Amino acid sequence: MFLRNDRYAHLPLTILAALALFSCLLTRPANASVWQHWQWPTGNAASVTRGFDPPALRWLSGHRGVDLKVDVGATIYAPADGIVEVAGEVAGKGVVSLSHGPVRSTYEPVDALVSVGDHVSAGAPIATLRPGHEPAGGLHWGAKTSRDHYVNPLRFLVGDLALKPWDGSKVRG
Repeated sequence: MFLRNDRYAHLPLTILAALALFSCLLTRPANASVWQHWQWPTGNAASVTRGFDPPALRWLSGHRGVDLKVDVGATIYAPADGIVEVAGEVAGKGVVSLSHGPVRSTYEPVDALVSVGDHVSAGAPIATLRPGHEPAGGLHWGAKTSRDHYVNPLRFLVGDLALKPWDGSKVRG
């Protein structure tokens, strides 16, 4: 009679699970473009007057976005293709919020040029900046990937990185 060695009985299932996981890592989601490259909502690069400073715990105070130096009345543009989720007053501030697949971007204080449900293309005008963002004025630009998970919107401005050869010498400035 043939006796089976049960020590390796799980091996085919383990290999199959590993291959499935590996194939998931190799395939890109349909909305992978969201994670690659956004445009500046100001039309071109703007100075950051206050950086991203998320709180250690979600209920603590922090800065859940970045502030950009932008003049009142300036046009604000969609950084990527998306759908307008919010366009109007929220807690006394003018807000536009766009859904870009798994990421939502938010702009305040603004006067909306779009309506809820509108599909916008990257670079399309979505709002004009209004006064009211203190202390320095300008545009507050936020991004989040879930209800309570805010991320730095500047990270979406950088496409794929290409490492260049470096000889190890110090950079002079």
